[in-house]
Amino acid sequence: MNSLNQVNQTRQSFPFGANIDSWLHEGGTREEQMRDYFYNLFNCAITGNDMKWPVMETVENEVQFDVVDKSLEALRQHNITDIKGQCLVWGKESKLTEWIQNKTADEIKAAIIRRVKYMTSHYKGQFVQWDVNNENLHHRWFEEKTGNPYITDELFNLTHSLDPTATLFVNDFNLVRNGVYTSAMEQQIRAYQKRGVPVGGIGIQSHLSDLQDADLTWFRLDRLAELGLPLWISELDDKHTNLEQRAEIYEKGLTLYYSHPAVKGIVFCNIDLYLVNEQVQVCESAGKVVRRLLRDEWRTEEVTSFSGPTNHQLKGFHGTYEAIVKDGDQVLKRVVFELVKGEDANIEIQL
Repeated sequence: MNSLNQVNQTRQSFPFGANIDSWLHEGGTREEQMRDYFYNLFNCAITGNDMKWPVMETVENEVQFDVVDKSLEALRQHNITDIKGQCLVWGKESKLTEWIQNKTADEIKAAIIRRVKYMTSHYKGQFVQWDVNNENLHHRWFEEKTGNPYITDELFNLTHSLDPTATLFVNDFNLVRNGVYTSAMEQQIRAYQKRGVPVGGIGIQSHLSDLQDADLTWFRLDRLAELGLPLWISELDDKHTNLEQRAEIYEKGLTLYYSHPAVKGIVFCNIDLYLVNEQVQVCESAGKVVRRLLRDEWRTEEVTSFSGPTNHQLKGFHGTYEAIVKDGDQVLKRVVFELVKGEDANIEIQL
């Protein structure tokens, strides 16, 4: 009997994701296009503007969970459970709720604590990561207004006590574009670690604007990796109006980040603006490059023919696979298996 063995990777284990908002569960044709693009490419997600404090609690003490809840349900229906919560608070004055800005120091601290408590109570166990105090390296409104330089320490400790299974992240920009901020983040993390703050990862915002020096970027990633925490590329986008240049920057940036051993996940920002749009040519340049890398080049598929007992070796990207043994058009056997980093998978198929 001459048989055909087909091995298809059905899911990547490396997390590729994108920011999500209400377009995940509502809207028209354009939103449907975005959903198709998202679900065909990504295996993780991070909440977008719908979870920001000013959006969820525009009026003090009137918290709106509905939109985020619907997004999480939509993700679960598509078997996406690797979800990051962004963000609990953001100490940038222009991103604050209006009603908090004229409060006293004690009232501000009470409001922050209340925010963390209701978020972790409502979403406990639903997020694998929390961005606790977004861009705290650059924006320190809470520290300044409360007079407490360790308010972020307290937020990390409180969040960990209330949602202990979630990994708590810092998330900031210019960390690998400017060596000054690489050093500043090193100092911040080492100070957290010395004080016992439960920081578990570093989010590296990547709003690309040009082709970065690959060697220099790699060097700065190495420096951050020495802190012993997983690095995640967050908010990856490029805003070039030259579509071919945008596609080139996405390809080179993605390839560099995916190649670095300390980078454990990559999350895109604003796929509605820079990957999927009414303008078909956008999807056919940058969007097409991302689709090619994630769906084709960084996945494994293999077909072999054999007759009688045989051994076959496969080298592939980590993730979930389905092996299909056929005799002509007839499927004789299907076997699902995992390729896990650092482990060999020995699969025996008996017909």
